[in-house]
Amino acid sequence: QVFYNIEVFVAQPSDPTASWQNITYREHKLVLSHQQPIVQTAGGALRLELVGDLATAVAPHNFESRFLAVPSYTSDNSLHPRVVRSRPL
Repeated sequence: QVFYNIEVFVAQPSDPTASWQNITYREHKLVLSHQQPIVQTAGGALRLELVGDLATAVAPHNFESRFLAVPSYTSDNSLHPRVVRSRPL
């Protein structure tokens, strides 16, 4: 199983009606994971949701114990019958 956290930092103005010269920001940290795929800021002004492959948290296939062998030549240095010169793979 795959475990991960995605941290999102959002800067929110403390007073949205204030002038751009006098504004201060509060920073909110939202953390998404496969165990918590939906999060929102206090008050619900911003909502984040994981969709697609990240939401399922399924590990990719492990091919460490396997290998791919493609024949090219036989022991007498002639082309292997399964190899077509115009399409080597």
